[in-house]
Amino acid sequence: MADPDPAEAQRLCKELQLLVLQHLHEQGYKEVAHRLEQESGLYLDTKHLEDLVQCGAWDDAERYLGGFTEGCEDPGSAKIFVAIRKQKYLEALGRNQEPTDGAVHVWEPSTHDNGADPATSAVSGSSTEIC
Repeated sequence: MADPDPAEAQRLCKELQLLVLQHLHEQGYKEVAHRLEQESGLYLDTKHLEDLVQCGAWDDAERYLGGFTEGCEDPGSAKIFVAIRKQKYLEALGRNQEPTDGAVHVWEPSTHDNGADPATSAVSGSSTEIC
């Protein structure tokens, strides 16, 4: 018997992963399903990400999204990561706490030539690098 075509084998593997993912959701194993989504990078559940954001679970939202993209891969991803970190920073300020690592840090105008806040520029679509 001949070896299966690698492209066909990959397609079948992906199809099997999607079936397992669907089964986990149907059986109520939501956390396991989201973990599989994140680790495999197979499927981003936008509803789950939306729920995390609405609950204010910023660390969880950042971790979940990080399973699918790096912050520096494309401008859209960078904007989302900056927005999450900026919100974490603002909430920490509201609680009079020091922001944790990974949060947007305090901007000092003297360190930037153009005088624009780099976090705000990145969120608004400017070409400021955040990586």
